[in-house]
Amino acid sequence: MEEYSNEKRPGDGVFFLKIREYQGMFGEYNEYLKQKWWARLGAITDSAHRKNQLKRLFEHDEFAPAFDAFRHLPALYCGLRLSVINKMIAMRCHDELLSYLRFIKDFWYGVFDKDEAAMEKLDEDTVREIQFTAPGACERQARHLYAKVNSGQIFSAFSDTERNRIWLRLCSATEVCLVPSLLAFFENLKYLQPAAVCMRRLVHLEKGESIRCALEKAFSPGDGNECVMQTSSTSFTTIPISAADCFDIAYRQLWLYALREQRDMPIKSKEKLATAKIRQADEVVVSRFARLAQKLGFKSDEIKALVQMNPDQEIARRLLTTARKPEEFEFDDINASIDTVADVLATARPISAQLLTEDDEIDSVEKPPALCGQPHAADHARDKRDMFLDKLHGPMPRPRLRLTSIFIQRSAYFALFGQDLGISVAVATSNVCHCTSQSDEQAPTEARKSKKRGWHSWRQQNDSFLDTLHS
Repeated sequence: MEEYSNEKRPGDGVFFLKIREYQGMFGEYNEYLKQKWWARLGAITDSAHRKNQLKRLFEHDEFAPAFDAFRHLPALYCGLRLSVINKMIAMRCHDELLSYLRFIKDFWYGVFDKDEAAMEKLDEDTVREIQFTAPGACERQARHLYAKVNSGQIFSAFSDTERNRIWLRLCSATEVCLVPSLLAFFENLKYLQPAAVCMRRLVHLEKGESIRCALEKAFSPGDGNECVMQTSSTSFTTIPISAADCFDIAYRQLWLYALREQRDMPIKSKEKLATAKIRQADEVVVSRFARLAQKLGFKSDEIKALVQMNPDQEIARRLLTTARKPEEFEFDDINASIDTVADVLATARPISAQLLTEDDEIDSVEKPPALCGQPHAADHARDKRDMFLDKLHGPMPRPRLRLTSIFIQRSAYFALFGQDLGISVAVATSNVCHCTSQSDEQAPTEARKSKKRGWHSWRQQNDSFLDTLHS
């Protein structure tokens, strides 16, 4: 069948493109070829599941046109993953995920200066090579990729002049974010999904209702033109803001709390399987989440119940009921015992923020950060201090030698929620750029020196043009 008849199984993106084409969405309607491609999809392993996922995607009023929007960028469909379409829809994060898909489209339309004919020439190998990179921020990646652009290894369908202009726009577009792709989109569902579960603690979702819609209904802005902004785990400030922007600022802060603390707020699965125990939620973290929501102006029965909960008593109850098997031991007065343990917990004193920072710096990690999905545990713990609005939207050091985990998390955040707040919240941030060791900066070989000279020559020739693009 067509050029795939004797080749390996087409990827999910090929099935999407071909069926959409013969449905008449991307080309001329052809019932025979449309059914041929459906049949081919049905002939592969787990066919029923994939067919159902693709049909559900086509039938979705919002996601179908969002994925159709890449029709002039067919190479991007190499990252399509039909196996997680149900998960994507079930997350109830339509607003954030649609924002991410628009971000991908706008990024690539900018790189190609809205030239749809040029977009059609983008190849899958180039997409795979440059996704998850940020040559506009990381000089080491820029040198590596520029050598491939200059030699025609990537963007191979373009002339030297065209490649140079594409390269300049690519660098300009990646000063604060990674090169986005559909593969990155689907992998970052793993980043967003646990936080989405946490968000659902705060509000009841009606059938088909998104998290944003439910929380928008639960939001009651205060009087005046001010909004509360959290600047650290223990500090807040107020900022002047229009009533129209107040919900967005408050909503983003809930998501940032969920992203910071998701590992301590898991929800028990309804399935009772004989598997390893799921980590128990930290009642103090959950209580603080609800209190933050209340402070920001959100009201719901779920928030009220969590605010009224005494976290120390809940921790004491869990401790006493799990420290001894209930089928083998019992307490004379369980409630009195809970009160006693809770009183002991209440005597704990907070550790100063300075001591916490010093302890974190001791446990530095040299392992490269995860480029998508969940960050490594050590990176996540270190980056929590910067996952606040004023830090993410403020100036941040460029990761000159290698990408940092906070740069990667901020890139995902911008894709999901947008970079423009409509207000200025930029403040000086602490140094979160972790450079590579001295051994990584040893003198290059003659071959590397040659490449380095070529790179600096390019920079000297194009710095003025880059400045124009950045202005």
